[in-house]
Amino acid sequence: LTVNIPINISIMITYTPSSIGKQVGKWTASENGMDMYFRISKEYNSRISIGYNFSRERYETFESRTFQKSGGETFVKNMPNTETGFFHTVYIGLLF
Repeated sequence: LTVNIPINISIMITYTPSSIGKQVGKWTASENGMDMYFRISKEYNSRISIGYNFSRERYETFESRTFQKSGGETFVKNMPNTETGFFHTVYIGLLF
């Protein structure tokens, strides 16, 4: 049985460790995780491709934190932080 659907649909789930853990020399389970992608696209005979991506991805940011030493010296350090977000992307492309 062959079903001819006029669009391409794909779903991808990936598991990757955080690159922050590599940078600071430690691995924590909360920074590791899955990213999920859902893609719908249509390719036309004119070599134009139109599509939509929906994803749930982890991304890494840095947050400034202020520390004070016992002698009274204060310093600011950028600490890595892993966040999760939902992203929508619409695209038009040329296939060649």
